Amino acid sequence: DIHNCYFEQTYSTLILWGGYDVGFHDNVITDATPNQGQWPSVGIRVRTNVTKGDRSYIYNNTFYAIDQAISWSNDGNLPQQWIMNNVCLDITAKAFPNSTYAGAHIVFENNLAFNSGTWNYDPAIGPNGSAPVLSATNLEVDPMLTSPTTGDFSLAAGSPCIDTGSATTHPYMMNDYLGNNRAVDGDEDGRATPDRGATEVTDLTLAVTNLAQGQN
Repeated sequence: DIHNCYFEQTYSTLILWGGYDVGFHDNVITDATPNQGQWPSVGIRVRTNVTKGDRSYIYNNTFYAIDQAISWSNDGNLPQQWIMNNVCLDITAKAFPNSTYAGAHIVFENNLAFNSGTWNYDPAIGPNGSAPVLSATNLEVDPMLTSPTTGDFSLAAGSPCIDTGSATTHPYMMNDYLGNNRAVDGDEDGRATPDRGATEVTDLTLAVTNLAQGQN
């Protein structure tokens, strides 16, 4: 279980070629300066086949300014993968490149990708076995991170990531990247739903203007 970590300028942060109950969540992966080498920088490479079992949980991570975010496939159509609630911003090439086919054992939902150099979502992606239709829960809008260029990956007010993540209970669900509790009611609608990305909104700011004596 890998969580609450910061990775910078890694060619591949996580390579998973068949693994059981692997958790990778609530991490930040970024390249302040793009790698110059044979291989592009890739956050996660997930591959499975008929001879290797796999049950992996990749969720609530933030990828910023790397070549590729999550490169994934499910060649054998047997293992189970949960790829959910991840945020990809300013990916140089492809945010979610997909290989072979997804299969019915892939859960690819409630992710967000924006401003990728080649594409946000690979056209071959078929979440939950329904290729090539992309799940409507996956968004292509600005995540409104506070200041990723200076290392602040928190969500700004009005971010589409707030309270829009999957409410699926993961066996490794715990705290966000900053150690805050997950599933906080950030938009005050009465429902505590996890945010997308590595950070959870836990504080609300009230701006009061024109306050004078005798006014409420």
